[in-house]
Amino acid sequence: MGTERDLRPPSVPSHVGVVLGLATAGYAIALAGVTALQATSEAAIVADRSPVAAAIDGATVQHDRLESTIAAAARDYTTIASGYATVSERLADVEARMGTLAGLTGAIDGATRALPTRIALPPVVRSVSSGTRSTAHAASGGSAPP
Repeated sequence: MGTERDLRPPSVPSHVGVVLGLATAGYAIALAGVTALQATSEAAIVADRSPVAAAIDGATVQHDRLESTIAAAARDYTTIASGYATVSERLADVEARMGTLAGLTGAIDGATRALPTRIALPPVVRSVSSGTRSTAHAASGGSAPP
């Protein structure tokens, strides 16, 4: 078997540890610099895209308003269409009644044409009483002779 010397860990020269520490520190500083550059770059990108994001938000709000306006118009249209259907059903009944009325009007017109154009009416006598007992008679001056 080996000697006592074989059981000890190998020794590392101190300058290797110093170089390894300096390399690690340099790598950490380089990573910190890259992270700072990326953060600055991303902040600039966010600032550049801010107006576009605001425009997208505004378009979304206007889209929602337009959508609700269209939905309200659709509800109004449905209400108006059902009202129109009701009116058109009633219109057929009104037209039938107007046809009946036109027939009656034609019959009345024919009957009135058969009447004489002038009718002699008897005079109307009217009495007016004042506080006294005398009576006065007046003729209406109608078309018939007295």
